[in-house]
Amino acid sequence: MLTKRHLRLWPLALLLGSVGLAGCARNQELEQVYCYRTLADVSCCGEQDIGHDAQLVGTYLRDPISREQADAAASGPEEPEA
Repeated sequence: MLTKRHLRLWPLALLLGSVGLAGCARNQELEQVYCYRTLADVSCCGEQDIGHDAQLVGTYLRDPISREQADAAASGPEEPEA
């Protein structure tokens, strides 16, 4: 059975939970990515390609951290030092 004493802790739990989530927020800016139509596929790059506006498929915002993780995965696992 819940009593008033049990319900007093809810505001404190909500306050601590919201403070904990605020600490996880990122203050980094998102990177603009431009995607262009090529002969075979769509190719995306981090800079606008002047002169190819007709081939522009779309743009999106990418988190710089996800780019670093993708680059690390594409390069393969690091080899251990001998």
